[in-house]
Amino acid sequence: MTPGRRRSFSGQYLGPEGDIGHPHASQSRAGDLSGLPPALIAAAGCDPPCDEGRAYGPEAAGRRSGGGSAPVSRDVPRVPQVR
Repeated sequence: MTPGRRRSFSGQYLGPEGDIGHPHASQSRAGDLSGLPPALIAAAGCDPPCDEGRAYGPEAAGRRSGGGSAPVSRDVPRVPQVR
């Protein structure tokens, strides 16, 4: 995916004043994930940011201070992202 196309998708998701760095837009940028409900992370193999999804599960598990449920990660090869 080109940088311009990624910006276009981000703009559609966040709106004109959106902040891609805000934890609600990208939880991989949040600090402590304690107190949040368990997450299911499905990495669609044909989706351009698939590698980011695969990397997020172990990273998220390491950012839970105070316990809570660990995220569940699933790799779904040969599947496009469905919107």
